[in-house]
Amino acid sequence: MFKSDKVHIRELVSTALTLLLCVAIGFILATVFTFVFQINDYFWTITLVGIAVMIITNRIWLPTGIEKGLAEKKIINNTKIYNNRADYIATNQKFMELEAFCKYKNEKQKKDLIIDILAKVTLDYWVYEKYIDSKSQDDNFKSYITKLSVKQIKTLERLKTKEVKFEKLTPKQITIGKSATKGIVPHNKEGMYRNILLIGKIIWGIVLGCFMAFIIISPTEFGIAQVVQCAVWFFSIIYNVWASIYSGKKSITVYRNNYMIEQAELCAEFFSYIKIPMNEVDKEVTEEQPVNKQV
Repeated sequence: MFKSDKVHIRELVSTALTLLLCVAIGFILATVFTFVFQINDYFWTITLVGIAVMIITNRIWLPTGIEKGLAEKKIINNTKIYNNRADYIATNQKFMELEAFCKYKNEKQKKDLIIDILAKVTLDYWVYEKYIDSKSQDDNFKSYITKLSVKQIKTLERLKTKEVKFEKLTPKQITIGKSATKGIVPHNKEGMYRNILLIGKIIWGIVLGCFMAFIIISPTEFGIAQVVQCAVWFFSIIYNVWASIYSGKKSITVYRNNYMIEQAELCAEFFSYIKIPMNEVDKEVTEEQPVNKQV
């Protein structure tokens, strides 16, 4: 079966499931009032239904958005560029060079972080270097230290006794890249983005449930309030379908795309480090070079 056929079937199934969900919501709103509910019972019933509706429609339609994102040309190009560069490293057995590159990047990152910390207390990096090497502390430097402020001394002492914490770059993270850090290791944020969206859907379901519970005019009759409820549910589901498709697509076209660009750029930096021309590495890739990252 071709991919386009799979996408078409998924959209048909998603549409059918969403319609069934709308029918179920209408049935719940129409029949729930035949029972004798206390306000708390009704509130919790509608709230739980609201959460379920938001989650179900999100799960049904998110894959459609993801598939649309994966079909974007820039995603196809940038994924191919990164995969080609990672494959080049593996195929040509550049692991020793890659390990040396990671060590170089980690040392540079550590120095940059220390420089940033020292800058906050107006100290130069050479002061730190001399301070941690007690053997090189001559009388002139010891005299210089006595003129520093308490805050500056505390900063130097902390840097001397405590390791600067950051996630170290490893060869595996360049060729596979499944890691999160603030510093030099690229991170694919699409999963985090989808999880945040799912939490948002749950919160929206609670808000919707609260609204539904408190606009009831008469909990024993089906009237104008229930019609308003059905309309609100309907438009909420329609909006959630659109938002789920949009979010699924964005998770790929923005977050995964940015991740692939970062990985490809890191590979390019590695090839520059070992003095391999990029035109030799990318000769199998005929598409455009990576586009700028998006936010």
